[in-house]
Amino acid sequence: MLDNLLAYQQQPEAGEFVTAVMQRVQRQQRLRQVILVISGLVGAVFGVVGAMLLAGPMAPWISQLLTGDQAATNGGALLALLALFAWMLHEDPTLSA
Repeated sequence: MLDNLLAYQQQPEAGEFVTAVMQRVQRQQRLRQVILVISGLVGAVFGVVGAMLLAGPMAPWISQLLTGDQAATNGGALLALLALFAWMLHEDPTLSA
């Protein structure tokens, strides 16, 4: 009786099912890519607008940072921060309970 309940009454057509599932997966991947590209473009536009708005007020501060003595120190600090940032992005910490 259990074999009769678990048995397929009608065999599904494997080719059509797999094709339909793959098409849905591809549609979802395309949608995710479009959302990611649009979000990236919106972020880039806001970044450019923000940089343009801050360029004027920050110009004197930036010119003071780039004077002779401080340029090397600031460059070294920037390189150290970039190295730390790259190291943090590269690490893959494992979560353990």
